[in-house]
Amino acid sequence: MDRAMPRQWSSPVHVPSPAIPTMAYGILAYFAHRITNAISEGINNKIKVIKRRSYGFHDMDYFFLKILNATGALPSLASLQSHF
Repeated sequence: MDRAMPRQWSSPVHVPSPAIPTMAYGILAYFAHRITNAISEGINNKIKVIKRRSYGFHDMDYFFLKILNATGALPSLASLQSHF
């Protein structure tokens, strides 16, 4: 049972995507500095989730408090009560 290989699989050498040269600077910068934007992407994703769930929030101040709470920028209530 000999099946023919599809034409796109017949070449052993794959041509790289034309987007690779445009991304080369960012890829090489990662290996030089070991810095990514993963943290900012994660925070942005949290904000988008809060925004999707925010229907019914009364005002923008409450929305901002929810963002600060989710990202860890808002101090805990226990730490605030020790000052009063």
